[in-house]
Amino acid sequence: MAKGMTLEELRTALSSDATIENDSLKLELKNVKENASAEIEKYRTEVKKYQSWFEKLANRCLILTDGSMCLHCGISGCPYALDNNDWDAVCRVMKKNHMERTPDTAAILSGLIQDRQRKKLRKGVA
Repeated sequence: MAKGMTLEELRTALSSDATIENDSLKLELKNVKENASAEIEKYRTEVKKYQSWFEKLANRCLILTDGSMCLHCGISGCPYALDNNDWDAVCRVMKKNHMERTPDTAAILSGLIQDRQRKKLRKGVA
């Protein structure tokens, strides 16, 4: 307690300090929320832009390679990537025909996958 200050004056001084600090914290919180909202919106537009580029790249890859790269690609999220049913079909064909992992087998399976991709595109699944 300062010299010559009454208890009531001390309470008033402390409460006014708290009020000023509270107001400044509210203003700071408001600014942080506005900045965060702006950054989130910026990142959302960036993600949409990258998704668009990814879709265009996937379409180009499918058309230019006629789906032959789909067997070797491994990019997750590609709409033309092999799903579990495709991998099951590859495994069934390899087991049924007792195929080993050779370049000839890869060529045969690539043809199988290309046919499956064409059928999916005709149905509108991919």
